[in-house]
Amino acid sequence: MADTKRDVVINYDEVKLKLQQLNALFENPALSTASVIFICTGKTQGDASATPSELLQLWLTGFQFPETLFAFSRDGTWYILTSPKKAMYLEPIRQHHEKLVIMQRSPDKSDAEQVSGIFEKFTDPVLGVIDGAKPTGAFSDKCLEAVASFATVDVTFEITNMMCIRTKVELEAQKQAAQFACAVMKSQLINQIENILDSEAKKAHSKIVSEALNVHTDIKFLEKMQKKYNMNPAETEVIYSNVQSGNSFNLGIGVPPDESTLSHSPGAIIVSVCSKYSELCACITRTLLLDGTAKHKDAYAFALKAFDYALSKIKPGATFGSVYDEVHKYVVKEKPEFADNLLRSLGHTMGLEFKDAKFTLVSGNDKCTIASGMVFHVSLGFGHLVEGGKEFAVWIGDTVEVTPEGAVVLTANVSKSLENISYELEEEEEEQVETSASKPQKQPGVSSELLRDADSVILKERLRRRDRGGQNQVSEAEMKARLDRQLQLRKEKVAAIVERVKAEGGLAGTAKQRSVVKMDKMRSFSSPNSFSTDLVPRQIYVDVRNEVIMLPINGYHLPFSIMTVKNASCNSDDNQTYTLRINFQVPGSHTFSSKTEVNPLPDLNHENAIFVKEVLYRSSDSKHLQNVFRSIKELIKQVKQRETDADAHLVLAEQEKLQLNKTGRRIVLKDLMVRPNIHGARRIIGFLEAHHNGLRYVVNTRDRVDHIDISYSNVRHAIFQPCERELIVLLHFHLKSPIMVGKRKSIDVQFYCEVGTQIDDLDNRRGRSYNDPDEALEEMRDREMKRRLNADFKQFMTQLQEMSSLVFDMPYRELMFSGVPSKSNVVIFPTAHCLVNLVEWPPFVLTLDDVEIVSLERVQHGLRNFDMVLVNKDYSKPVRRIDLIPVEYLDTLKSWLNELDMVWYEGKNNLQWTNILRTILEDVDAFVENGAFDGFLGESEGEDESVDDEDEEYEHESDEEVEEDSEEEYSDEDESLADEDEEDDEEAYDEEEEEGLSWDEMEEFAKKEDDRHRYEDDSHHRRKRRR
Repeated sequence: MADTKRDVVINYDEVKLKLQQLNALFENPALSTASVIFICTGKTQGDASATPSELLQLWLTGFQFPETLFAFSRDGTWYILTSPKKAMYLEPIRQHHEKLVIMQRSPDKSDAEQVSGIFEKFTDPVLGVIDGAKPTGAFSDKCLEAVASFATVDVTFEITNMMCIRTKVELEAQKQAAQFACAVMKSQLINQIENILDSEAKKAHSKIVSEALNVHTDIKFLEKMQKKYNMNPAETEVIYSNVQSGNSFNLGIGVPPDESTLSHSPGAIIVSVCSKYSELCACITRTLLLDGTAKHKDAYAFALKAFDYALSKIKPGATFGSVYDEVHKYVVKEKPEFADNLLRSLGHTMGLEFKDAKFTLVSGNDKCTIASGMVFHVSLGFGHLVEGGKEFAVWIGDTVEVTPEGAVVLTANVSKSLENISYELEEEEEEQVETSASKPQKQPGVSSELLRDADSVILKERLRRRDRGGQNQVSEAEMKARLDRQLQLRKEKVAAIVERVKAEGGLAGTAKQRSVVKMDKMRSFSSPNSFSTDLVPRQIYVDVRNEVIMLPINGYHLPFSIMTVKNASCNSDDNQTYTLRINFQVPGSHTFSSKTEVNPLPDLNHENAIFVKEVLYRSSDSKHLQNVFRSIKELIKQVKQRETDADAHLVLAEQEKLQLNKTGRRIVLKDLMVRPNIHGARRIIGFLEAHHNGLRYVVNTRDRVDHIDISYSNVRHAIFQPCERELIVLLHFHLKSPIMVGKRKSIDVQFYCEVGTQIDDLDNRRGRSYNDPDEALEEMRDREMKRRLNADFKQFMTQLQEMSSLVFDMPYRELMFSGVPSKSNVVIFPTAHCLVNLVEWPPFVLTLDDVEIVSLERVQHGLRNFDMVLVNKDYSKPVRRIDLIPVEYLDTLKSWLNELDMVWYEGKNNLQWTNILRTILEDVDAFVENGAFDGFLGESEGEDESVDDEDEEYEHESDEEVEEDSEEEYSDEDESLADEDEEDDEEAYDEEEEEGLSWDEMEEFAKKEDDRHRYEDDSHHRRKRRR
C-alpha cells in the first residue's frame, strides 16, 4: 500500500500518457457498448490488499485516493468527485489534460445528486466496471446506489491487461526493485547462510528471514542502495522472503518460513525474496546445493536448461498457455522422469499487484497474450525429487522484462550457474582456521568419492605410512574398470586425431600450419611495376620493407624472398676484389624453419627440375658489398626473431583501452604486491581495482605512478588460492597473450599478500616455554590475519565475477601432489581447468584442454617416484614434465585423469619425446595408420605387467639357488653375493626399524649380526691360507 502521509507529487506526463491508453480501450470490441468507465473507492482498509479500483488509481496517479469517484467517458472527459483537499492535489492535472471535471463534496449537496449530475449528459449510459471486492463506507454506498439502474459491462480483463504493460518510467522503477531484491538476497540471506554453515551454527529459517524483512532498519545497507542505484530508501520494501532446507519443500511464493533450523546435510537450500520499489514488485528465487551429489547437480543443471528454454519462448505474440505447453514438451522429451515433478505454473505477470490469478503461465490460458513491456516473475521448479532416501527440490525464479527481441532477466546480478551455487563443506584440522566452510565446487565432474580417497592418500603420506609395495592397494575390480575406461578413451582419441588430421592437415597446430607458405606461392610484388624506385642497374638491392633481395642477373633485377635464403658470406682474397656468396634453400639443406614445421620448399614433380643452390657476386666496391651483406644478415635475423617470437607466443597483446569506472563505488583490493615485480627486485605495495572491461593495478612511489592494465578478454585462467598451509594469499591471472610488466613481457601476473612473517628467528625462541602467552597471542594474530585476508580476497573475487565475465578457479587441495616441474620440488594443485603451482616463482600453469595424452614413466616395482609427461595437442610444442612424483599418488592421479576423460599410458622407462614428436610430424599419415599413440604406447603396458610377474618369480628362484650355492663353496662370486645379501639385510633392518622393533628382537638381531661377521672373518682367513 502507498503511504498516504508522504508528499503528493504526481508525474503529470505519466498521467497524460496513461489517460491516452485508457481512452484507447473504448476501441476494444469488449467495450463497444460502454460509454463510461466507472471507478469508485471507499474507506481505507488498513493492511488489506488493494482492490482493483484502488490499483487503477495507483497506476494512473501514483497514489490512492480513498472515497473518490473516477469516471472516464468515451470522448476523453475525466470526471472526479472527491473531497476539497484531494481535489487540490488533482487540480494541476488540468494543465496537461483539458477535459477534466473536478467536483468537490460539500454538505450543501449530497453525493448521490452530484453523481447523477455526471450522467445527465448520457442517454441510457452503459458503465464499464471492474470486478472485485465491494468498497465500504457511506460515500461508496451512495455512489453505487446512484448508478444501480444503469447497465454495466465487465472491463476487468481489459484494464488489467493494459496495466500489465509498463511505461518507461515504470520499467526503471521495476528494474530498481529487481536490484533491491538481488542486494537483499546476497547481503541479507546468502551471506548469512554462508556464515551459519561456516560456523556450524543452528538457526531457524524464520530467524534468517526476519533479518531480510527488517532490512529497513539497516541504515548502512540503505545508504549503499541509495548511493549505488540512486534509490529512495522510503520507497523500498521487502514484502516476502523465505528459506527452505532439509527434506520438506513447498514451491510457492507466500509460504511462510517454518521454525526448523537450517540443514547442514547434503541437499538443497531454497531462498526467495520479493521486494517493492515505488509500489512495483520484483521477485527472485535461487537454489543452493550443499555437498551436492551427481543427482542433485544433474537435476539442477536440467532445471537451468529448462529455465533458459522457457525464456526463449517468452516473446511478444505468444499466449500464456503455449509457453507452459512448450516447456512441458521439452521436459517430457529430455527427461521424462521429471515431467510429473514440474510445477503446474511457470510464473505470472507482476507490477503493482504481485500476482493476478488470470495472468499466469499455465496450460490452457490462451486468452492472455504476451506483449512487449510486460514484466513476469518466471519460476521453474521440480518438487518431490528423491536422493538417498531424502526428498529435495530445485527451484529457479527471476524477474523478466519482455522486449521486442525477447525476454531480458532483470535479476541476473545473483548468478544461478551451477559452479556458483554449489557448496562443499570441508573438514579442516583443529589447529587451522577455516577460510570458508562453503567452497564453490568449481568442476562438478570431480566426484566427492575421489576427493575423499585422495585426501586419505595425502594424510597417509603426511604421516609417513607407506605400503610395503609403495602404492595404495586398489581392488582388482577398480583396476579393471579403470583400464576398460581407458581403452574406450584411447579409441576415441585415435578417432579424434584422425579427424583432426583430415580437417587441419597436420598435428603442428592450426595457426602454425596455415602460416607456412610454400616458396613457389610467395608473392612480394604484384608486378614489376611495384619494384622499388631506388634500384641501380647491375647493383644488388635489399628491400627491407618487402623482405626481398633484388639480384641483377643478365641485366635484369630478379626478386628473391629472404625466406629462400639459407645464409650469406662476404670475403676477400686479395683485399681488392670482394666476393658475396648467397646460399639458397634446396632439398637436403633446409635449415631456416624449425625441423618440426611443414616443409616450405615447392612440390616439383618434374624429373629435370633443378634448384639454384648459390650465387656469387664479385666487386671492387667493398663498401657497397659490405653494406649489402650486413643488410641481408640483419633481415634474416629479423625474420628469424619474428618466427621465434610467434612460436613462443611472445607477441604482446593488443588490449582494448581500459574503460575506467568513474561513477559509483569501485571494487578495490588494497595492500597488494605483484609478481613479476615492476621495479626489479624491489617489492612495492599497491592496490588492484576493477573497472568496466578490465583490472588496473596501481603503484604510487615517491617519484612516479606506475600501473598494470589487464583486460578481461585477455585472461585465460583466473585463479584464487586462499592461504591455508602457505604464507601468502593470491589472485593469479594466466593470460592469452603476454603484456608488459615493468620492462619485461609476462604471460602470468600475480597479486598477493603475505600472511605473517616469512622468516622466523630461532634465537628468539630459546627462552620461551611451551605455554608462552606471547607466542600463543602471536599465533592467534596470524590466524586472524589469515581469516581476514582470505575473506577480503574472496569478497573481491565474488564481486569481480558478478560484474565481469571472469570465472575464478580454486585449487583442489584434496588432489594435490608433489613433483618437480622445473628445478625445485613443489606442491602441484589441480583446478577445474589446469594444473598449477603458484607459490613458487616462476609459476607452473598448464591448461588441461591443451593436453593430448599423459605418459606416466618410470613406473616399476621398487621405485618410490615416477614422472608424468603431458603432451600438447600442438605437436610442434615441447612436452611439459613433472618429475619425481611420489608413487603414493599414482592411483589417485589415474582416477582423476579418468574422470577428466584424459588418455594416459604407463611405462617403465623415460621416452625421448623430442625425437618422437619430430618423427610423428615428419610422417603424420604413418603415425595415424599405426594407431597413433596406442600403436607404440598401448601395447607395452600388458607386456610390462607380465614381465613384472616373471621377474618376481625369477628373483624368488634365484634367491633359493644362491643360498644353496653359498653352503657348498666360497669364491669371488660368492663374495659379491654375500655383499648383496648384506645389503638386503640392511634394507630389511631399515624397514623393520621404521615399523619399530622390541628390545628382545633387537638383541637377537645384534647377535646374528655378530655371528655373521665372525663367520666372514674366519672364511677370509682360510682363503688367505689357501693362497
